[in-house]
Amino acid sequence: MTPLSRRVFLTGLTTLPLAPAIASAAETDVVVIGAGMAGLTAARALAAAGARVTVLEARNRIGGRAFTESETFGVPFDHGCAWLHSADQNPLTPIARELGLTTAPDDGDVLVYRGGRLQDENQSEALEDAFARLNQNLDEAGESGRDVAAATVFQPRSDWDRLAATLAVSVSYGVDLEGLSVADRYAQIGTGEEWLVREGLGRMVNLYGRRVPVELSTPARSVRWDARGVSVETARGNLEAKAALVSVSTGILAAGTIRFTPTLPARKRDAIAALPMGLLNKVALQYRAGTFEVAPGSWLIGLDRAGRPGDFLVRPFGTELMIGFVGGRFGQELEAAGEADALDYGRQVVRELLGNAADRRFVTGLVTEWGQDSWTRGSYSAALPGQAKMRRVLAEPVGDRLYFAGEACVPEWATQLAGAHLSGLEAARQIIATHG
Repeated sequence: MTPLSRRVFLTGLTTLPLAPAIASAAETDVVVIGAGMAGLTAARALAAAGARVTVLEARNRIGGRAFTESETFGVPFDHGCAWLHSADQNPLTPIARELGLTTAPDDGDVLVYRGGRLQDENQSEALEDAFARLNQNLDEAGESGRDVAAATVFQPRSDWDRLAATLAVSVSYGVDLEGLSVADRYAQIGTGEEWLVREGLGRMVNLYGRRVPVELSTPARSVRWDARGVSVETARGNLEAKAALVSVSTGILAAGTIRFTPTLPARKRDAIAALPMGLLNKVALQYRAGTFEVAPGSWLIGLDRAGRPGDFLVRPFGTELMIGFVGGRFGQELEAAGEADALDYGRQVVRELLGNAADRRFVTGLVTEWGQDSWTRGSYSAALPGQAKMRRVLAEPVGDRLYFAGEACVPEWATQLAGAHLSGLEAARQIIATHG
C-alpha cells in the first residue's frame, strides 16, 4: 500500500476525489464488515491509500442506522440518525455542504402541553427549571470525574422533573436515569448547534459511500484470526485477508451474531458488555395540510392525559409530519406493544389538543423498531455507569489483525454519526500503520 498522506486524515477525506474501485474478494488486503458510516469511511480511506478492500454488508443497502426514504410520506424521512449535533464542530458538516445538501438549524418554538391543553408561561417555566436543575446536576457530577448513574445525582420530584428526565436522558441517550453514565454523557461534545438535513442524513451517507463497492446481503458469519491473517466466512464463501475491520453495533457483537476464532480477549468482551445498546424510536404521523397551525420546525412537548411523555417535532422543513421520539423504557414498552398502539399514542396527543375531528385529517404513519432490527439490536451504544472508559477499549485492535470502528468507539462523539465517521478514519490509520 502507498502511504496515506496527513492531509487525508486532517480533512476527513472531504476534499479527496471519489474512492477508486475496490479490489475483488479474491485479491483483498482488508475485509470491512459493515457498510454504515464507519465502514464506508474506512473503506474510502484504505482504498485512497492503495489498499485492496472488500466491504461486506448484511442488509440490502448501505448506511446502517442512517437510512432516508421518501416512499412512505412523499418527502425524505430519516428512520435513524437525523441531526448534525454540535454542527459548528461536527466533522460531517463540511461533508454535507460539499455534497450539496441543505442544512438548517433546529431552533423552532417550543409548545408545552399537559392533559390535552397547552400550558401557560408559568408551567413552561416550571419545565425549563426542571431541565436546568437536571443538566446542572449532571454537569457538576461529570466535571468532578464521577462515573455514576444519573439517577444518583438527580431524583425527579414532580411530573415536570420526570418529563425533563425523559427528554434529556431517555430520548437523548436511549436509556433512563439509572442506566446513564454521567461520565459518558460529560465526555460527549455539546455546543448547542443542532442542524437538520432537508434531504436526510441517511441520504448524505448514501451519497458519501456511493462509489464504494459493497457486497450487499452478505453478512459475515465468522472471523478466524491468527498471526498469518484473517479468514471471514460468508454464505458466498470465505475471504482471506491481512486484517478485518469490524464496524457492526455492540448489539450484534454482544449477541454473538459474528463468531470469532479464537474468542475475543476478555478485555474486549468486557468492553462489549459495558456498552449495550440504548433504544430510541420514532413515531411519525402525517396529516393533511392545515392541521397544525404552527411554524415549521416547532416542538410540542409534554404529558398526555395518561401521563405519557411526548416529544414531537412538528412540520420539519414545512412538511405535514409530526415526528415523535420515544426512548429508554417507554420506547421499549411502545415497541413491544406494536405499531398500532405506538401510532395511537401519537394520534391521541393530537386528538386531545385538536379534537377527535383531527383523526379525519390523518393520512398515514410509521413507527421505527430499532430494538427488533436484526442487524443492530438497538439504536446506539450507552455506556453503563462506571464503564465510560470502555469506549476506548472497544476501539483497540486485537492481535494486529482485528480492528473495530463505530459510534461506540469515540467518547467525544458517541451515539452519533460523527463518531462512526471518525472511528472509521482512525481504524484505517491503524491498519495502514501496521500493514502498509
